[in-house]
Amino acid sequence: MDMHVMQNTMFESSNDVDRQAVYILDPPITIPASLTMTTFAALHTKNINIPKRNCVGGAPVSIKFLKCEVCKRSYSSKSSFSNHLKRFKCLQPGLLNKHLVDKHNILEVKKFSFDSMANFQIWLEAESSSTFTFFRKLNGNLVRGNKIFHYYSCQFYNPYYQSRSTLCFRNKKGVIPASLNCPVKINVCEEKGLVFATYYPIHNHHTGFHNTKYQRFKDSTRNLIKSYLLLSFPIVQIQNLIRGNVGFRGHRCFVPSKEAFISRRSIRTYYRRLQNSVRPENDALSVMCNVERLKAEEYNPILLFKPQNSKTLYGPPGLDALLNSDKSFALGIQTETQKEMLIKHSYKIICIDSTHGTNRYGFYLLSIHIQDEYGQGYPVAHFICNYLDYDTLVTLFNSLKCRISNLRVYNVMTDDDNVCYTAFNSVFGPNLNHLLCKWHVFRAWNRQLACKVHSNDLRNILRKKLKKILNEKCHSNFKTLISEFINDTSVKTHTFIQYFLDNYYNRLELWAACLRQFPHGFTDTNNYCETFHNQLKSVYFQRKFNRRIDNLIETLLNMERDRFLKYMCNINNNFPLQNNSMNKIKASYDKGIKIADGDVIQINSNSWEVRSQSNKLSLILYS
Repeated sequence: MDMHVMQNTMFESSNDVDRQAVYILDPPITIPASLTMTTFAALHTKNINIPKRNCVGGAPVSIKFLKCEVCKRSYSSKSSFSNHLKRFKCLQPGLLNKHLVDKHNILEVKKFSFDSMANFQIWLEAESSSTFTFFRKLNGNLVRGNKIFHYYSCQFYNPYYQSRSTLCFRNKKGVIPASLNCPVKINVCEEKGLVFATYYPIHNHHTGFHNTKYQRFKDSTRNLIKSYLLLSFPIVQIQNLIRGNVGFRGHRCFVPSKEAFISRRSIRTYYRRLQNSVRPENDALSVMCNVERLKAEEYNPILLFKPQNSKTLYGPPGLDALLNSDKSFALGIQTETQKEMLIKHSYKIICIDSTHGTNRYGFYLLSIHIQDEYGQGYPVAHFICNYLDYDTLVTLFNSLKCRISNLRVYNVMTDDDNVCYTAFNSVFGPNLNHLLCKWHVFRAWNRQLACKVHSNDLRNILRKKLKKILNEKCHSNFKTLISEFINDTSVKTHTFIQYFLDNYYNRLELWAACLRQFPHGFTDTNNYCETFHNQLKSVYFQRKFNRRIDNLIETLLNMERDRFLKYMCNINNNFPLQNNSMNKIKASYDKGIKIADGDVIQINSNSWEVRSQSNKLSLILYS
């Protein structure tokens, strides 16, 4: 600890003619009459610095000297003396402790010994919890021979050389007061596996739980949180495990601790830091590393990779010839299992859809799905790109064709967008059956009804008619319904009918159910893709905004693994195939149609009494 005491020394001129004077120093020095002041100053320049502004005719007039009692040096200006105090180390660091003992009798010294550094850390955490104090380690380790010294101080100890930057905002919890210099410290000596600690425990400030707002969590707590996160524990469950039984109705009287008030936000911060610590900070570099790692696997799942401001590094180089090639980014992924599933089920139907909001760069995620033998959607390829124009999509689909050159595709379903189908048909066509997702079509109609029809009653009537037209499977009835709809509605709302005629009446084969009388996997919507995107954002991202592309890649691969395990579970559990289940449903329906009307008696609006067809004496109640 630096201990400095200032002492003023002065010299004054005793003779205004020859400027001779006596310097009052320690010890005092008298200048002989035969020695002029100029000569004296020149002889002692190295010891006493006299600014020229305090000299007249080369001789000093009157100066106040500031003297450091530690190093015995004198300074003529307060600024130089202040700089000296900041830079000069105390020659006897124990002066403050000696002063506290001799003058105030407030310093207590405790000595401890431990058989290992780990046991010392356990004691240190226990002492921190009991005194609500965070012991900060000063500097590094000091090694002298076979001894290693460690120095810890109270969190309220502010070294004089520590500069505190002024923030433009106020911290709600406040900051540690700069005026406090708590003398509590722990000097640790590590020698031959043994640890000896000298502890000065008396604080010069109040110790209480409110001090924990300046502290971080204990190392053991932080390590425990990281362990739970690595084991994929939910954040809410981690919070409950850290708290224990504190706060339960029977445990409301407890000694407060920082761990008892841990928040889910703090745990999410550890999770984010843990994720960022295992990958490069630069997202582009991390994506490059992931691509190289995947390419080095036994089966290369990379279909295409083109970074921004670079040529295509893997896959067909179609993007390099585009005008936006410098800004374009594209990455295609397909695992070996996804390739096999695509080859096996591509003859049914291919569902293609894109989504946004999966990263902070605004890149799109384009997913391709097929229907497996259980009637469930299976993702077979993913593309991450920042453009969805025709030329870009052609290059993406070309990378898929390069991987599977003899792929059989007959039906393609997209949302209400013709660009995706046109690009896919140019690669895997020609003359593929194009189906529009009925859900997207009906949503587009609802949006236009809200904009172009102002009457709520008329909107509801038109919505019911459109839904009936969309789902009508009889071709003759469909023609009748749509002609009646156009004739009846053209007078009431000309703007909506004009929109319907321009965009959908000339494309009936894309959305009408009666014109889909060909095998297409009983699929009329793109819900396979929509469900997948919803799981990605809700289950895997937990509706938290994902920022990085590398995290998106890892999540897509994890989802592929989970979907594969679900598929294998269906196989091993003999899950009924789609054709068998549909046959059972149809057989049950046909059997119900054959029941005589006299065997069905309605009891009320929600209950029916049906006579058994195998045993006419028994009755079955349905409600």
